[in-house]
This record gives sequence, structure tokens and C-alpha cells, in this order.
Amino acid sequence: WFSARVSLIVGALARHVQGPGRQFAEFGCGNGYVMSRLEAAGWGCVGIDMHLEGLRIAGTRSQALLICARMEKVRLQKAVDAIGFFDVIEHLDDDKGALALGASQLRPGGLAVVTVPAMMSLWSTYDEVGGHKRRYARRDLAAQRLGVAEPVLRAGDLRLDRARREALGVDLELVHAALDHAARVGLV
Repeated sequence: WFSARVSLIVGALARHVQGPGRQFAEFGCGNGYVMSRLEAAGWGCVGIDMHLEGLRIAGTRSQALLICARMEKVRLQKAVDAIGFFDVIEHLDDDKGALALGASQLRPGGLAVVTVPAMMSLWSTYDEVGGHKRRYARRDLAAQRLGVAEPVLRAGDLRLDRARREALGVDLELVHAALDHAARVGLV
């Protein structure tokens, strides 16, 4: 699932943010895997994480500017074309504030990509051990759009039946109006 999700993210970003000099900021970048894949696709990246050990690993696989700080303390000098929060906001007390902070650092028309664990009905010990504060329904993220754009991934777009999606316990939301095209052309 992880590798497929990263491929989906990279493909969607490539389709929806084009041109030279594309810049991406990942909030909660962890070990830098997503950024390394984006750099291979021609993106310039900035990674923000409060855990130094994850950033050390990120530094071995990515050329990104890495910032060790709590995300609410970071203000980028220039707006970026896209931001990502990949399995991050469910750990935060103020998820809405984090999304607003990220959106404030996007250029006009920029893309925000957010992945989260799905459905509170799937809450388990895994969530507790992982430090999750919540899981999300699609309507939860829709309420947090912050005027960036519409979420686009709808039930079935990942071509997984409902039982399999529930078993995975993962939901992917992109806050942009075109990823469903990627599903139609065979990206997923």
C-alpha cells in the first residue's frame, strides 16, 4: 500500500503541477521517501519534521532542504506549488490549524495533498500506539478544505471494494479537483 500510495501522490502532482522549478513542501516528512521520489521527478523539495532521526535518514535519500522544527514554527520564505501532509494531521491536536498553516504557504492555485487513516469505526490499538488522536471520514476533511479546492478521490476511485478499503484502514484525499482523471487513465 505504501509504495502504491507514493506512486499515486507523485503521479497526481506531476499531472496537476507542471513546468520547471516546481517546489514542494512536506510537513512531517519523516524519512524523506516521498520527497526522494518527487526529486526524481524533477521537484525541488523542503521537508519539515520535528524528529531529528527521521531527518537524518531523509538526508541520506533526498537533497531537500530539511528543517527540524514543529511545523507551526515554520514560515517558508517563498510560496510553494504544492504541500503534503502524509499521515500527519491525525497526530495533531490542531489539525485544522496545521492545514491552514500549510495552505497559507501555497502559491495561488497551489495543490495540497493529504493522506489520513479512515473511519473512526476502525479505531484500534494500532491507533493508540501510533499516537493518533482521530481517524477521518471524507466529510471531516471536506469541512477542513480551507478554500484550497475540492477533494477529488471518491469511493471506488482506488478500485478497491469497500471491504478491502475498510480492512486497509486508509483513505486518501487530495485537495484538488483532478485526481479522478488519474484513476480513469490507469494511474490507479
